[in-house]
Amino acid sequence: NAKETGTGKTYVYLRTIYELHQRYGWSKFVVVVPTVAIREGVIASIKLMKHHLSSLYTGVPIDPWVYSAANASRLRSFATSNV
Repeated sequence: NAKETGTGKTYVYLRTIYELHQRYGWSKFVVVVPTVAIREGVIASIKLMKHHLSSLYTGVPIDPWVYSAANASRLRSFATSNV
């Protein structure tokens, strides 16, 4: 029973990520999506909402990237770093 397109799911979880960072200092989040089309939509949404979210949550950095098996070392670095 999936929610329809345009109901604000991406916005809600992005706000939640920013809120968790602000309240608890959490800085690592992984978003898993089922299709390439949804992945591209999420990346586009992050770019579109970045300014808005930055105005609500000052000083919260966001560096979205897409996992690729060809670049597994980046995932390892993400998982093991203290940032």
